[in-house]
Amino acid sequence: MYFAFLSFILPAVNRLNLEFQATSLKIHRLHTSISSSFKGILSYFIKPEKLKNKDLTQISVSDPSSFISLGDIYRGAKTESIYLEHSAAIAKRDLEQFQIKTLNFYVTLSRQMLKRFLSNNLFSNLQLLEALDPVNVFQGKPISLIPLAVKFPNIVDERVYEELNSEWRELTIGEIPALKDKRVSEPEKFWHAVSQERIGDSPRFPNLSNFMLNLMSLPHSSAAAERIFSLVTNIKTKNRSRLKTDTLNGLLHSKNLLQDVDCRTWQPTPKLIDKMNTKWVKSPAEVSQEVEDTQF
Repeated sequence: MYFAFLSFILPAVNRLNLEFQATSLKIHRLHTSISSSFKGILSYFIKPEKLKNKDLTQISVSDPSSFISLGDIYRGAKTESIYLEHSAAIAKRDLEQFQIKTLNFYVTLSRQMLKRFLSNNLFSNLQLLEALDPVNVFQGKPISLIPLAVKFPNIVDERVYEELNSEWRELTIGEIPALKDKRVSEPEKFWHAVSQERIGDSPRFPNLSNFMLNLMSLPHSSAAAERIFSLVTNIKTKNRSRLKTDTLNGLLHSKNLLQDVDCRTWQPTPKLIDKMNTKWVKSPAEVSQEVEDTQF
C-alpha cells in the first residue's frame, strides 16, 4: 500500500517539476500550474469547504480541524483496491499507522509547496505575468498593466505608463483583423505580430510590444542553463581540456542544430553555408552571432 500510494502521488509532484524544466516559454502559465497542483494535493486531505477560499496561501495545511477523517483521505485508486482486497489481513494498528503516515506526507508536501512557491511575492508576480497569454489579452485581462509595469522599472519608464496602458486597452478592446488568427497562438508569435502592426509607417503598439517582448526574456528556471553546463562538461573532457572557447562554442551550436535531425542525412542550407564562409572575413564574435541567428 505504501508503494501504491507513492506511485500515485509522486507523478503529481513530477508534473509540476517538469513545468520548471521546459525550454519553451512557460512563465505566463506557472501561476495556474502551481495553483492547480497545490489545490489538487490539498483536495486529497483538506475538507472541501476549506478549499473554497480563493487565496490558497490562507489555507492552514497543518490544522487538524481542516482535515478529512483518516479513512476518507484519498490515497489513489490502486491503494484503495489493495485495501479492499486484503482488508481482512491488515491489522487495525498497521492500517492506522499507514493512514497517519500518508497524511503526514501530504502535510509536509503542502508545507514545502507553500514555502517554495506561495509564501512570498513570487506567486503574485507570476499571476501578473499571465498578461502575456494571448487568450487573456482577448478576454481583456487584466484591465490595467500598471501593476505589472511597476515591477519592472528597468524595462519600462514611468513616464510612458499612460501610453502603455492606452495601447493595452486599445489592443484588448479593439478588433484587429491581422491578430484574429493569433488568439490562441504562442506568446512569442502573438507579440511579434503585435509589434508589426502599423498606423501608416509608425508602430501601432510600440511601448506595449517592447515591454511584453522584454518580459518574455525572463527565465522561469535555471534548467536550460544547467543543460548547457552539462553539455560543456561532456565535450570538454580531460583529454580535450585545451579546446578553445570558439571551438567549444561551435560544437555546442552544432549539437543544438542537429538535435532533431539525423546527422547522416542532414543537408546545410545555402544560407548557413554562406554564413560559415564568412568566417575568413569576419571576427569570431560576428560569426558566432550570425550562426546563432541562422539556427533560430
